[in-house]
Amino acid sequence: LVVTDDAGNFKTVTEAGAVEVDDTVSSVSVDSADTPAQPTDTITVTGSASSSSDDVTFQVKDPDGDAATTTKTISSTSFSVSIDLGALSYSGGNGDGLSDGSVTLNAQQEPSFSTADASTTFDVDSTIDTANIDSPTSVSPPTVKSGNSVSVQYDAEDTNFKDATLKINNGPDNEIVSQSVSAGTDTTKSLSVPSNTADGSYDLVLVVTDDAGNFKTVTEAGA
Repeated sequence: LVVTDDAGNFKTVTEAGAVEVDDTVSSVSVDSADTPAQPTDTITVTGSASSSSDDVTFQVKDPDGDAATTTKTISSTSFSVSIDLGALSYSGGNGDGLSDGSVTLNAQQEPSFSTADASTTFDVDSTIDTANIDSPTSVSPPTVKSGNSVSVQYDAEDTNFKDATLKINNGPDNEIVSQSVSAGTDTTKSLSVPSNTADGSYDLVLVVTDDAGNFKTVTEAGA
């Protein structure tokens, strides 16, 4: 504060540090197309900040407490950055890196992370939960005439289930039947064997995929 009078006197009063400027992140989100993500995926993060002059530091923290940080330079108060989950160095928690489940993404407009200005969550999924052919199996294969059907019991489950397919193959690359099937446990599906199918032993295959891009293939050879 500076005060002057008509005689030319003036007085200046200063309160050091009385005004503090602190840029913050007001919102942050993960692109819906990137979740669920695998632990090695790159995710796109969008958000809003009060200033574009300071970097934003992100913390990725899994349900077990494993956490890693990365700092990104932004050029606008409405920002979009990419974070490579597989390139981060995780510490704390149980020490096994980024685990499956609901992962927290914290953001702070500082060169290093201490306290979150804004947070969001996204799912990480690295495996197919269940993929199994219960029957028939290679131990007790049924005899089926061409043109008839074979009943298959299977298990296909995943938190982020996308689809499942049952196949009858004549070797690994020669598919003669392919049928989309639903998720479930002890689920039964009837597969029609083409009428022109030659005599022989055929493989029964189940493929389960999820929204994170994981897949699992189970084969009962000669089933």
